[in-house]
Amino acid sequence: MKILTSYAYGDIMTRDGLDARTKALVTLSMLATMGNTQAWVDNVTLGALRDDVARDDMVEAMLQLSVHGGYALQPSLHAQTSAQR
Repeated sequence: MKILTSYAYGDIMTRDGLDARTKALVTLSMLATMGNTQAWVDNVTLGALRDDVARDDMVEAMLQLSVHGGYALQPSLHAQTSAQR
């Protein structure tokens, strides 16, 4: 697990290709489509807020997922971000 964590957060998350805000939105989108990831969603949502991702942007991303990823796959994240508005 230490190797995976080191690779993900040391090598991948520190790359320059995307800014922190975009990385947070991509991560939230991926977790929302996976489902059953509430602990990760909570953690990443807080991180996204620290990375200046507006709650409205998170809600908009979840609305896009409702069309493209299937609403049944992400209602808990949509409910969470809507409740925080």
